[in-house]
Amino acid sequence: MEQDPRRFSEIVSSVKRMGLDERAVAFRKNASDFLGKASKAGMTFGIIFADPPYVSEETGGILNLLDAGGILERGGVLMIEHSSKKVIGDDGRSLRLVRNYRYGDTMLTLFRRDR
Repeated sequence: MEQDPRRFSEIVSSVKRMGLDERAVAFRKNASDFLGKASKAGMTFGIIFADPPYVSEETGGILNLLDAGGILERGGVLMIEHSSKKVIGDDGRSLRLVRNYRYGDTMLTLFRRDR
Protein backbone atom coordinates (compact mmCIF):
# COMPACT_ATOMS: atom_id res chain seq x y z
CA MET A 1 0.00 0.00 0.00
CA GLU A 2 1.31 3.39 -0.94
CA GLN A 3 -0.54 6.69 -1.02
CA ASP A 4 2.04 8.72 -2.94
CA PRO A 5 1.31 8.38 -6.71
CA ARG A 6 4.97 8.55 -7.76
CA ARG A 7 6.12 5.96 -5.23
CA PHE A 8 3.17 3.73 -6.05
CA SER A 9 4.16 3.82 -9.73
CA GLU A 10 7.74 2.89 -8.79
CA ILE A 11 6.52 -0.07 -6.74
CA VAL A 12 4.34 -1.36 -9.60
CA SER A 13 7.23 -0.96 -12.06
CA SER A 14 9.61 -2.82 -9.74
CA VAL A 15 7.16 -5.67 -9.24
CA LYS A 16 6.78 -6.06 -13.03
CA ARG A 17 10.53 -5.76 -13.66
CA MET A 18 11.21 -8.56 -11.15
CA GLY A 19 8.55 -10.76 -12.76
CA LEU A 20 6.42 -10.83 -9.61
CA ASP A 21 3.24 -9.32 -11.03
CA GLU A 22 1.47 -12.71 -10.75
CA ARG A 23 2.43 -13.02 -7.06
CA ALA A 24 2.34 -9.47 -5.68
CA VAL A 25 -0.38 -6.86 -5.39
CA ALA A 26 0.10 -3.13 -4.80
CA PHE A 27 -2.68 -0.84 -3.60
CA ARG A 28 -2.75 2.96 -3.71
CA LYS A 29 -4.46 3.52 -0.38
CA ASN A 30 -3.93 4.44 3.24
CA ALA A 31 -2.80 1.30 5.07
CA SER A 32 -5.30 1.49 7.93
CA ASP A 33 -8.23 2.10 5.57
CA PHE A 34 -7.17 -0.75 3.32
CA LEU A 35 -6.62 -3.22 6.17
CA GLY A 36 -10.08 -2.52 7.57
CA LYS A 37 -11.68 -3.20 4.17
CA ALA A 38 -9.45 -6.22 3.49
CA SER A 39 -10.45 -7.76 6.81
CA LYS A 40 -14.15 -7.40 6.00
CA ALA A 41 -13.55 -8.88 2.53
CA GLY A 42 -11.68 -11.90 3.95
CA MET A 43 -8.40 -11.10 2.17
CA THR A 44 -5.21 -12.71 3.51
CA PHE A 45 -1.51 -12.23 2.84
CA GLY A 46 1.60 -14.28 3.61
CA ILE A 47 4.04 -11.37 3.75
CA ILE A 48 3.31 -7.78 4.71
CA PHE A 49 5.84 -4.95 4.84
CA ALA A 50 4.59 -1.77 6.54
CA ASP A 51 6.40 1.55 6.59
CA PRO A 52 4.04 4.14 8.12
CA PRO A 53 5.37 7.67 8.61
CA TYR A 54 7.60 7.73 11.71
CA VAL A 55 5.71 10.64 13.27
CA SER A 56 2.31 9.00 12.88
CA GLU A 57 0.62 6.72 15.37
CA GLU A 58 -0.37 4.27 12.61
CA THR A 59 1.98 1.50 13.76
CA GLY A 60 -0.18 0.48 16.72
CA GLY A 61 -3.34 0.66 14.64
CA ILE A 62 -1.81 -1.47 11.90
CA LEU A 63 -0.72 -4.10 14.44
CA ASN A 64 -4.19 -4.15 16.01
CA LEU A 65 -5.93 -4.48 12.62
CA LEU A 66 -3.63 -7.32 11.56
CA ASP A 67 -4.06 -9.08 14.88
CA ALA A 68 -7.84 -8.82 15.02
CA GLY A 69 -8.61 -9.14 11.33
CA GLY A 70 -6.77 -12.35 10.46
CA ILE A 71 -5.34 -10.64 7.37
CA LEU A 72 -1.89 -12.10 7.94
CA GLU A 73 -1.99 -15.82 7.19
CA ARG A 74 -0.94 -18.38 9.78
CA GLY A 75 2.84 -18.69 9.47
CA GLY A 76 2.93 -15.32 7.67
CA VAL A 77 5.40 -12.57 8.45
CA LEU A 78 5.03 -8.87 9.05
CA MET A 79 7.95 -6.44 8.85
CA ILE A 80 7.32 -2.95 10.19
CA GLU A 81 9.77 -0.11 9.60
CA HIS A 82 9.66 2.55 12.30
CA SER A 83 11.77 4.95 14.34
CA SER A 84 14.37 3.24 16.51
CA LYS A 85 13.15 5.51 19.32
CA LYS A 86 9.87 3.58 19.42
CA VAL A 87 9.96 0.05 20.79
CA ILE A 88 7.20 -2.27 19.56
CA GLY A 89 6.33 -5.48 21.39
CA ASP A 90 3.83 -8.24 20.76
CA ASP A 91 1.73 -7.20 23.78
CA GLY A 92 -0.26 -10.43 23.91
CA ARG A 93 -1.21 -10.31 20.24
CA SER A 94 -1.32 -13.38 18.01
CA LEU A 95 1.63 -11.81 16.21
CA ARG A 96 4.85 -13.04 17.82
CA LEU A 97 7.81 -10.68 17.91
CA VAL A 98 10.71 -12.47 16.20
CA ARG A 99 13.45 -9.86 16.06
CA ASN A 100 14.34 -6.19 15.88
CA TYR A 101 16.92 -4.91 13.40
CA ARG A 102 18.35 -1.48 14.15
CA TYR A 103 19.96 0.70 11.47
CA GLY A 104 20.74 4.11 12.97
CA ASP A 105 17.44 5.96 13.42
CA THR A 106 15.52 3.15 11.70
CA MET A 107 14.19 -0.04 13.26
CA LEU A 108 12.77 -3.02 11.41
CA THR A 109 10.60 -5.22 13.62
CA LEU A 110 9.75 -8.70 12.38
CA PHE A 111 6.61 -10.50 13.54
CA ARG A 112 5.26 -13.96 12.70
CA ARG A 113 1.67 -15.10 13.04
CA ASP A 114 1.71 -18.46 14.80
CA ARG A 115 -2.02 -18.92 15.36
